[in-house]
Amino acid sequence: MLRKLKNWHKKYFGVGSTFYRKIAYFESWLYDAIVSKLF
Repeated sequence: MLRKLKNWHKKYFGVGSTFYRKIAYFESWLYDAIVSKLF
């Protein structure tokens, strides 16, 4: 199961790696914004 998931991850995020990186960057930015507002 886990191996299948890893293969799926490689297959799709290898192709759309820049797209995935943009999402990850946006999520980390969003998280930082929320945390800085709370504290």
